[in-house]
Amino acid sequence: MNHLKNTSMLMCLLFVAAMAGLAARGITIPVGTEVTIYLIDSVNADTDRLGTTYRASLDEAVVVDGQPVIPRHVDVLTKLTTFKDSKGRSFLTLALSTVTVDGIAINVTSSGMQTSSGSRGGIKIPSGTRSTFRLASPVQL
Repeated sequence: MNHLKNTSMLMCLLFVAAMAGLAARGITIPVGTEVTIYLIDSVNADTDRLGTTYRASLDEAVVVDGQPVIPRHVDVLTKLTTFKDSKGRSFLTLALSTVTVDGIAINVTSSGMQTSSGSRGGIKIPSGTRSTFRLASPVQL
C-alpha cells in the first residue's frame, strides 16, 4: 500500500514539474509560423471519416526569432477536417490538431493541407508524406 502511495505521489510530482516547465517558457509562437511534419499514419479517404486523427512527427524544429522552440521529432496529431465528394471529384483537408511538447499535448489550429482526386473517393496520402502548415492562431508555450 505504501509503495502504491509513493508511486502516485511521484506521478503527481512529475506531472506538476512538466506543467511548470511548460508554463515557465513564456514563449508565444505567432500566427503564420510554419510547422513541417511527416505523416506516420497513411490517410485513406475510402475508409476514414471526418475527425479521424493521424499520427505525425515534426520534421523541422519550430523556430521563433531565430531560436528553435520546439525540437524535431516531437509527436504531432493531424485531423481530417474536410471531406467532400462532388461532381465526380473528391477533396480532403488535413489540419494540425496537437503538438506534444515536454509530454504535454498542446492544441493548435493551422492552415489545412488540401488534396483532391479526379474521381470519386480514392484519395490516399501515404505515410512518410511531408507537409508544411501555417499556424492559424498563436500557441503559448
